[in-house]
Amino acid sequence: MPDKSDIYRGQRASELLNDDVFAEALNGVLMLSLTNLADLDATDADAIRKEQATVRVLRSIKDVLEEFIITGSVGNSGSE
Repeated sequence: MPDKSDIYRGQRASELLNDDVFAEALNGVLMLSLTNLADLDATDADAIRKEQATVRVLRSIKDVLEEFIITGSVGNSGSE
């Protein structure tokens, strides 16, 4: 059963995911990264990896916030 801090964390995560400005900021970074990726020289592996890493980080932020909403913490899905 989640404690008070887990519940609070889940509520705050939900507020962030539903915040228009936060969503717009994340989406703006994602779109910039995808635009950069599309414009890169296809042989520039380092630059491609850098933009891919940005996309992965953005996805991870969303995933962690969603996990906070469900469990109140990271890695606490009950499978321990």
